[in-house]
Amino acid sequence: MLNYQELVRTLGKANETRIAIEDTEKSYTYGEWHRDTTRVAAGFIQKGLCPGDAVVWLSPNCADYLIAYFGTAKAGLRFSPLNFWLRGPELRAALELVRPACIIVHPDYLEKMTEVSDGLGIERRFVLTDSDASLPKGWERWESLFVDSDPDAVFASDENSPHEIIFTSGTTGQVKGVARTQRQRIMEAIVSVMVQPQGRRSFVLRGAPQFHVGGGTGPLQTLLQGGRTRIYKFNPNRAAGHIEQGITHISGVPAQFELLFESGALDVVDTGKIQYCGIGGNGAAPDQFLRIQKAFPNAQLVHFYGSTESGMVSSISGDEFHERLSSIGRPAPGVEVRIVDDHGNELGPDEVGEVQVKSEFLMTEYYGRPDLTSEALTKDGFLMMGDLARMDAEGYLYIVGRKKDMIISGGENIYPKEVEDVITTVNDVAEVAVIGVPDPIFEERALGIVKLSGPIARTEEDIRQDITERVRERLAGYKAPREVHFVDEFPRNALGKIDKVALREQYSGVLNAR
Repeated sequence: MLNYQELVRTLGKANETRIAIEDTEKSYTYGEWHRDTTRVAAGFIQKGLCPGDAVVWLSPNCADYLIAYFGTAKAGLRFSPLNFWLRGPELRAALELVRPACIIVHPDYLEKMTEVSDGLGIERRFVLTDSDASLPKGWERWESLFVDSDPDAVFASDENSPHEIIFTSGTTGQVKGVARTQRQRIMEAIVSVMVQPQGRRSFVLRGAPQFHVGGGTGPLQTLLQGGRTRIYKFNPNRAAGHIEQGITHISGVPAQFELLFESGALDVVDTGKIQYCGIGGNGAAPDQFLRIQKAFPNAQLVHFYGSTESGMVSSISGDEFHERLSSIGRPAPGVEVRIVDDHGNELGPDEVGEVQVKSEFLMTEYYGRPDLTSEALTKDGFLMMGDLARMDAEGYLYIVGRKKDMIISGGENIYPKEVEDVITTVNDVAEVAVIGVPDPIFEERALGIVKLSGPIARTEEDIRQDITERVRERLAGYKAPREVHFVDEFPRNALGKIDKVALREQYSGVLNAR
């Protein structure tokens, strides 16, 4: 049985006194993790929840999240963490999709959740607080779910029933709940350990939001190996402070590393103990990887590629990483990858097309949305990733951009990432986004938006000229941005990635206006 009930019991007894998870306020040993997740599972059942009922969670990052996550699994419940940056109508849409029987909320969001859940008939409501202050009518303290129970109690927990439903809006703005079973998530974590083992002495720092898979389920990889996970909310100064305290493994998206470097917080910190830097997403340029390696000289760099829907797809590390800085690696064990054209025909080596993947830990569905599920999955079970890529003869993948980001200018395809990778090699450029904007003659033209690396001695016009010359040296002339605009900060999504949808809205009329 690949379910959390058996897994947590085994790991809890094998590593009884070792710290499993912690935040800045509390910690749980492996034994406590096993016992308290059982207590919470029993608490849910005592409160009247039945297998298949949904529990939603709304809180900043904290260790208790993992108690709720594994506790719901033991009790056979569904679990959905909510994005704390969402507005009321967005949260309401998520609640209406999963129809929860139970809400667990941090005090900071109590008023908002009370308002958005009105009329949905949710009777079990809990607040993450130790305060003795009275709570609004109908709300109980989180601690009331911790009931006395035999740690090895067995509950009705089906490994093949949906456990987690993780919300993602992608680039469509439409709320979607990605459903995955316990068995699928455990299988993915095992594959991740096979590909990139951390070891029993690992001390892993995780600052990604827990409503995303990296922050919410990423710790499972460490727990499988008996390691220790520290949970916090990303902030450059906080990250640097944690690194000083013996952290061995860190991870993040490229934007988080850039913010860390720009802050100067690492300047007075010994980074030599960092053994591992995990880099998620596909938006980093080779120069960014080199900056990360320079900042953490003893670390093995690991680049992961995947999505909420796909789980892990590929990775690359070690010498291979440095030999192929533009690659996202080879498919992970058990993951089938193909590159196809617009008609679904599989392409040959180095031909650019859409990435499609298939594995045992692919999402089961977009919960409650068979229409969206059928749009995302092919008839033979492959997930359409929406990324454009090529695969070389040795099986290494190279992302060239998002399918919807591709720019068609005068009938020619421009893949933003290849242009961005060139622009980041220009002196004084910290970050760049290339987007397509309407053009009255060419249909679309490439537009470059650049964030500079602090105070500079030369003019923006000099930098514009350097960018144009550099792109034209390395790429076809039509790929050079028609214009380059400078910004102090980029709009970003919940993971810190540049929000190109917002940029396209902001700059959609700049060329037509001329």
